[in-house]
Amino acid sequence: MAYGSIKVDNIVFTNGGVDQTVTVSGIVQSISGDITATGTIQGATIIGTSTVSGATVTGDAGQFITATAATGVFTSTLSGATITGNTASFTTITGGTVTLTSGVFASGTAAAPSVSVGTTDNGLYSPGTDQVAISTNGTGRLFVDADGRVVSEIAGIVDQDRFSTSNRIAYFRTSLNAGNQFGQIAIKGFHGAGINFLRGGTGGETNSAGIFSDASDNLRFTSGGATERLRITSDGKLGLGTSSPVTTLHLQKPTGGLAGVQISTSVHGSTLTDGLFVGIDNSIAYLYNYENLPLIFGTNSTERLRLTSDGKLGLGTSSPSNKFHVKETNTNSVVGVVESSSTASYLSFQDSATTSAGNVRCGALGDDFFIRVLTGDGLLVDSSGRVGIGTTSPQTLFHVKSTATQTNIGLFETGGGTLVVRTQSANSGEVVLNAYQGSSTTTAAPFVIQQAGNERARIDSSGRLLVGTASSPSAGDGQYARLAVQGSIGGDTCYVSFARNAAAASITADQGLGILAFTDNTGNTFGSISCLADAAAGAGDYPGRLVFSTTADSASSPTERMRITSDAYVRLASGTGGIQFNGDTAAANALDDYEEGTWTPVYAIASGSVTYTQQQGRYTKVGRLVTISARIVINTVSSPTGTLELNLPFTPAVVGEQCVAATSAFVSTLGTMIVSTATTNLRLYGIDASNAITNPGDKLANGCSLGFVLSYTT
Repeated sequence: MAYGSIKVDNIVFTNGGVDQTVTVSGIVQSISGDITATGTIQGATIIGTSTVSGATVTGDAGQFITATAATGVFTSTLSGATITGNTASFTTITGGTVTLTSGVFASGTAAAPSVSVGTTDNGLYSPGTDQVAISTNGTGRLFVDADGRVVSEIAGIVDQDRFSTSNRIAYFRTSLNAGNQFGQIAIKGFHGAGINFLRGGTGGETNSAGIFSDASDNLRFTSGGATERLRITSDGKLGLGTSSPVTTLHLQKPTGGLAGVQISTSVHGSTLTDGLFVGIDNSIAYLYNYENLPLIFGTNSTERLRLTSDGKLGLGTSSPSNKFHVKETNTNSVVGVVESSSTASYLSFQDSATTSAGNVRCGALGDDFFIRVLTGDGLLVDSSGRVGIGTTSPQTLFHVKSTATQTNIGLFETGGGTLVVRTQSANSGEVVLNAYQGSSTTTAAPFVIQQAGNERARIDSSGRLLVGTASSPSAGDGQYARLAVQGSIGGDTCYVSFARNAAAASITADQGLGILAFTDNTGNTFGSISCLADAAAGAGDYPGRLVFSTTADSASSPTERMRITSDAYVRLASGTGGIQFNGDTAAANALDDYEEGTWTPVYAIASGSVTYTQQQGRYTKVGRLVTISARIVINTVSSPTGTLELNLPFTPAVVGEQCVAATSAFVSTLGTMIVSTATTNLRLYGIDASNAITNPGDKLANGCSLGFVLSYTT
């Protein structure tokens, strides 16, 4: 059913003079003119081509050229050329222009920005006071702080510590996933891209520096205008001063002169003569440490070489003691190798007076060690340990060779002594050991042998061999001796040893151990002292005897005269005349016997019997003089008769010789007695020599004792 139209300029619904809301349901209101209401205009669809205004405009859809309202609420679509109002809450706003003349958006978050674009987690929000941020996919990406600085990839508020006072834009990454790169800024160009840094001024802007990539994927850095200073090539080489680096880091000064790297800290300073400099100029390469510090080289986390601040080089040591100090720190005894591809390898030495390099050198000659001075053969130690001087083919452990008729080996000290060892082919190859003073070959000098600074022996200027003393004897017969031995090892007593070349276990009785012979200059023996084994020897068993021998007149060999045996006896040989004293040459006065021993003293009586509790007797016989001592104690005596006598060890030579005067030790319980010799015994008398004791019973009794010491002759 068709309906008609109502066309009026203005329709106002009132109730008692108060504007009322008109609700029309089920129809579409199409108004070509302006609709103004002080109340509410409401409908499912309100379409206005001009102006719709009112306190409240509500509806599901609105299409207007211009919509003006204090409040506009639509649940579906609001569209039009211009939508204006103080407050509007819409699910969707579409149209050419939406102008909001007042109002503040909420702060929002990165996940729910206050102004969303596309999706609800993309858009604008404020992360803090006076800050604006853009988020995508719920994460803040770009931030503008209250000072107008722009930073990317900072979660939360902008960290002002990341800016210097002049920075306006910064780009950071707060996290890094596996496989991702660090923060990226992409600048695109057709043949390359870059950033220019411009310097402004009153005359305009000047190109100050820049960073560029080129068509070959090189990254170039310029300064001072458009001059390239540094380049990173596409294969990762860094060139400073060169556009064609050939290594990972290549430094080059295009204009020539000094180029290098200066390394220092604030402690050292910042001039060219501070810190460490590594560089090169047109003629010299530098590794220069300007500081009072060592220069250290290391490998495998270990120091290997050190150059100290005072110029000492230590290889294997951090404390070199000289200009060049090499130390092997492991068990290898070889601390260095000098090698040549030639047949010899030398080290050359020279000082300020050396006339030419190579004049003085030492090194390897095959497996031999060689020292050469000028062009001579010098000194060689061959692979067998033989030392050659003047020859490269030593035949002995020490071989000295000269092209002259005699070879001298000398030790010379100005103002001191000189020792020369000389060989002479002119004298049947004899070897001469010559000691003299200074350069005077006619003034003899002592020849001294020392050990550890201690003198052991010397030959003095008179040709005497001194052992254990540095002073030649100057008195008595010692001053004439060719050999003077003094003291011993650890003592003052002199020891001289003569040894048989055999061990004790192999030495048998009567084998000689050593002989001290007294001869003429051809060796004819006048006398000797010899030591022989007195019995078979062995470990801890060394029996010996000394034999003294002389050669008789008109004889040519010595004869034994006396010996001292291993059992402590001194024996004159058979046929020896004896011992003479005080220059007495008479044979009858020679002492030809000595004997010690014991005998058992007993009382000699004509009849009766005597028993004893003690019988002790000792004697010493020197020549014809016998000295005896005795002690006799009687146990029992029975009916003794005859003279009272004692037996003797030797028969007296003189009968009736009174012996009491020979001793003061005569003790007896028999009373005062006088003793004299009888034919074979010792006879006891009373108080005088005329009263022989003829009745022993008067003197002898049980328990009586006699003790005495006396001498008599045989």
